[in-house]
Amino acid sequence: MRVIYLVGTLCFSKAHHMTSLGTLSYAFSRSIKTMCKSFFSFLYLSINCRTKKIASMVDLPGMNPNWFWITLVNLLKRCSITLSQSFIVWLISLIPR
Repeated sequence: MRVIYLVGTLCFSKAHHMTSLGTLSYAFSRSIKTMCKSFFSFLYLSINCRTKKIASMVDLPGMNPNWFWITLVNLLKRCSITLSQSFIVWLISLIPR
């Protein structure tokens, strides 16, 4: 997941940097920003859906909870919270000043 995060960040920061220098056309820079926004939206929603699906599993009575699933759910929740906070910051940076 960290690789996807870094690739998306590089894609977004490079497009923003190049548009600020005026080397890309306006339409092309908007399409790059749209692709990056949709990529992060898809990634955030997929993590959220996986977290909810795993968290909604109900153990049968009398069975001990599996430590692996508990650890995985906690890890996905932390990743989801971090990604959503970063996503909000990136969206705010897209608003022209």
